[in-house]
Amino acid sequence: MESSLDVLLRYAENGNPAVFRDIGYFYAKGLCINQDYEKAFEWTAKAAEKGDAKAQCNLGLCYKNAQGVKQDHAMALKWFKKAAAQNNATALFYVGKYYLKGIATETDYELAIKYITQAAEQGYQAAQRFLGTCYYEGQGVEQDYAKAFEWHSKAAENGNVASIFATAYMYYNGLGVEKDLHKAYSMMFDAGRRGHTEAKYYTGLLITKEAKPDYERAELWLTAAAEEGFEEAKTLLEELITQELISPQKNNSRPCFRRTVYL
Repeated sequence: MESSLDVLLRYAENGNPAVFRDIGYFYAKGLCINQDYEKAFEWTAKAAEKGDAKAQCNLGLCYKNAQGVKQDHAMALKWFKKAAAQNNATALFYVGKYYLKGIATETDYELAIKYITQAAEQGYQAAQRFLGTCYYEGQGVEQDYAKAFEWHSKAAENGNVASIFATAYMYYNGLGVEKDLHKAYSMMFDAGRRGHTEAKYYTGLLITKEAKPDYERAELWLTAAAEEGFEEAKTLLEELITQELISPQKNNSRPCFRRTVYL
């Protein structure tokens, strides 16, 4: 019985660029064969030269990350642009980042945001999160909390943990959206259970602000954040102990919570 790679190699004789790209992927990931970045680069390049957009983007990543070839940002940008011309979302995102940071080209904020927005409009999660951060910080664009909230919300809907936290934080502070502690708590809880340290802290903090705070539950979340080095969580725990809202003995004896424990 032929292996998956044998089948791909047989079909490669027909010159199908998608098959070339898949062979490159098999070598890059070590699927059914020993991982070999140089061969992955070779097959990806064959597909890219035949105009396959995904392969062109992958080839850009090879040059960007020095996988199977010496790092060369100018070549990476060249292939990202070819894929972007075919509306490949990942490539559009990377072209935008190259223009934003002035890598292998002159810095051009207008072009950067144009490319990143095109990727974000396709639902590309990383671009949505990045665009939200750009508008929040005023990086490459005029600071606009409403647009930051809009794009972080889209990325959050696509499951981006950083954007789930960012959206919750904006609800908590009323930035770009009406303040809503209920929504802030719900999203902080979601990000926290997915392992986001700062979200664990805010989940604990918000529990202490409830009409009838459950301090034991707040302690659980705050300790989880504190154990991951979040200083604000340690400070708040100390304050709760000082106010005799939680027990220092209980706090010291409670078992350690790890990132893998979803509260």
